[in-house]
Amino acid sequence: PRQRIAAALATQALLGDPARAAEMTAAARLNLAALPDTETAPAELAQALMTAGSLFHASHSEEDRAQAEALATRLCATQADDGVFRETGAMAFVAEHAVALLALARSLPFGGQAGEAVRRGIDALALITLPGPVDTITLPAAPAAGTEELALLLRALRAAQTARATGVLALSEAEARRLAFLADLALRFLQARIRPEGDALIVDGPLSAQVAALAALVPPEGAMGR
Repeated sequence: PRQRIAAALATQALLGDPARAAEMTAAARLNLAALPDTETAPAELAQALMTAGSLFHASHSEEDRAQAEALATRLCATQADDGVFRETGAMAFVAEHAVALLALARSLPFGGQAGEAVRRGIDALALITLPGPVDTITLPAAPAAGTEELALLLRALRAAQTARATGVLALSEAEARRLAFLADLALRFLQARIRPEGDALIVDGPLSAQVAALAALVPPEGAMGR
């Protein structure tokens, strides 16, 4: 998906080789510009929001800030009454919900109404035991069955914890304890899917799951804004 590519390029422009920053920024902007004005898929809007956020941290441009704020507003509009991010009439998917939470948690320094959306999105998560038995985290009728989904959830929950620690996400003590509980469980569930193989650690699932697990265990969010 073009917006996922855009987010990766923008992050590389911000945190990677300074000599290639201009090239990466231009490529990220090109992909971001391809986002349709009618886009309503939470995952696409979330990736676009993370792109705009990274571009702002690199440029400190008011235009990039305004774009990030507008995308955050569009993403918040995809949150249903039950707190789940999804397109109207579509099924709920944990991965889509998690990346929306991640993007909004990262966008909180821009202000706006994202804080309430993050709180409601976290509140929509619950615990479930699947046949096996396998414990995992779930949305209504949509459990996190795959490794990549768990990794995305962990990264989103850790981003929310970081936002609270830096004072941009207001949570009650009860909400903060529940967030910490869910993050700890997501970490444990993810660790259970990692096994040693020779000198390496292998994550159950495809290459994308390996990458998602690495991003969750060593998240780049703490480096944003440097």
